[in-house]
Amino acid sequence: MPLVSEITSITQRLIIPKVVDNIYKASPFFYRLKKKGIVEQGGREIVVPIISGQEGDVTYFSEGQAPIIPHTVKQTISSATFRWKGYAFSMIIPEYDLRVNLGTYGIVNLMKAKTQNLALRIATELGNDMINSTGTGQDANKIEGLEAIVNTTTYGGGSNC
Repeated sequence: MPLVSEITSITQRLIIPKVVDNIYKASPFFYRLKKKGIVEQGGREIVVPIISGQEGDVTYFSEGQAPIIPHTVKQTISSATFRWKGYAFSMIIPEYDLRVNLGTYGIVNLMKAKTQNLALRIATELGNDMINSTGTGQDANKIEGLEAIVNTTTYGGGSNC
């Protein structure tokens, strides 16, 4: 019969000093955009100049014919305008838990682990909204996702066609 209490009394457990994500598996779409550095800062609103029409007219001719080239002025550039959206999350850590987790007894820093967990939660929410949010109704305060872009002919005040 093994002496379980003796061994557990004198041997520490091996605790891997890193918290591993087993819940969120955060959004690959969000991380791809973040990795590419597609992040904007500042400004009252976001204005994106867009090509909204085709430039130039096409004409065809064959040998021996002089082409008649149309010369119509076209409005081919407009802009899409978006307002900023914000996300707020809370994280509560009791002071007792912080004290117990101090020094060598805190194999994994509680504050860092909770912050990492919150960052993954934010990434998951943003990633889901980047795909599923319509930006209207219950989603009015969320970012507008692909759902909003694909299912409309106008987006941000500009034409999607």
